[in-house]
Amino acid sequence: MSNSMLQLTLLAVVITAMVRQVVGSNNVRPPTNHIKTDGKNAKAVENVASREIEEETFEGRCFDDESCEADQFCHGRREEKVCLPCRRLRRRCNRDSMCCKGNACLNGICVRPRERVALEGRRHDNEEEQEEEAEVTETVTDADSRETFQDTKETFQRGSAWSRCLRSSDCQEGLCCARHWFSKVCKPMLTQGDACTRPDKRTVPGELFQRCPCEEALSCRPSRDVVVEGKPRLYTCQQ
Repeated sequence: MSNSMLQLTLLAVVITAMVRQVVGSNNVRPPTNHIKTDGKNAKAVENVASREIEEETFEGRCFDDESCEADQFCHGRREEKVCLPCRRLRRRCNRDSMCCKGNACLNGICVRPRERVALEGRRHDNEEEQEEEAEVTETVTDADSRETFQDTKETFQRGSAWSRCLRSSDCQEGLCCARHWFSKVCKPMLTQGDACTRPDKRTVPGELFQRCPCEEALSCRPSRDVVVEGKPRLYTCQQ
């Protein structure tokens, strides 16, 4: 009888201790500064933070000209490229995208497109003249002998009207070599009554359309048919 009572007493003591332990754990409160977030909200916060860091790190950086604004260009080494303001007229450049809108890069300088066309045309003519002159003086090897183009120049077939030329001697009889746009072609000599260029304006720099001189025995003189305020406005080939 006494053993059973002792067992019941011990059981009661154990149950009481377990109940107190459970009640004590339920009374524990989380810290007041603790913010409970689920997995989705935590991921969103992480993405926003990483985006802000990336924007601060790469602000002003670029990979090519297209990644900059319309009035900027990408400049610098591979890992240090930044967007810079476009270059104005007469500023140094090494490509068209460095110049401001409407301008182009030529010979390391920002210029207007019309200036670029004129300069490139003159440079193209000079290059062609140098190439053709080099061809004339270039030596050729034959199986039996060596001769130069200079020796065979006399038998060279002269160009007809509107064919390319370097000088009037390259054209047929009755033609002269004159500028037409950005190249030189063989044009007909002017005849009686044709409009001609005044003698004092024969060498106009940058002239795109040159006239041939009048034929032999003719001269370029003021025309009496076209007179404005008592002064001739037209010059023609006359005897």
